[in-house]
Amino acid sequence: MTTIQFTMTVTTSAGARLGRTGSIEVGAIDVFHAVAPADGAVKLDLTVEDISTIEFVSIESDNYEDLTFTVGDGSPVAIVGPVMLVGAGQVGLLGAALATIEFENADTEADANIRMTIGRSGLVAATG
Repeated sequence: MTTIQFTMTVTTSAGARLGRTGSIEVGAIDVFHAVAPADGAVKLDLTVEDISTIEFVSIESDNYEDLTFTVGDGSPVAIVGPVMLVGAGQVGLLGAALATIEFENADTEADANIRMTIGRSGLVAATG
């Protein structure tokens, strides 16, 4: 097993503050690096047929200006900052399968360098 440690801090101008740290045990970690060119797109083949085996997803970029992602045949989702989904329930918000994800960069001036980290439980459902 591999441990993913995470930290999240949110502070508002009104003074409200939320801070959480934690960890999650996973069987394996996959890290994907991709570049969505200015005014272009990049598609990643993640080959995750059963999303229930995914326990952690994070998406980071150095450019969030006009950046979206689409899982499979779903609808585009705008990304305005880092994304972190911890636990099967949150990861399930992405849909039933995570076979492909496409990042579209509508910023006409700068590329978006993307890093996606996936934590897999290592459990594989029996077939047949």
